[in-house]
Amino acid sequence: VVSMLVRDRESGRIRSSNPNGGVLNVDGQSEVVAEDRIAVYLTIEYQPERTANITMLNQSISVLLAPGKPTIISQSADPNTDRKVAVEVTATVVK
Repeated sequence: VVSMLVRDRESGRIRSSNPNGGVLNVDGQSEVVAEDRIAVYLTIEYQPERTANITMLNQSISVLLAPGKPTIISQSADPNTDRKVAVEVTATVVK
């Protein structure tokens, strides 16, 4: 789980790694475009711990979300294992 709090029309980034080579990087930007819509721009880089079969997810996506509603914006499967990766985003306006 990654949580990011960013100001309207600003960006944030999170970098996370472990000694075994696992990486989770998230760059995000949001913009309130209407009272009931938030535009979210995300770049996600995910690599599980290093193994003989190194796989990586690298994705950039732009979505329009309803505030407070959890939305799965991406799903993928690792071609070498049974691992599945889902990205769920909840955009909330904090006043």
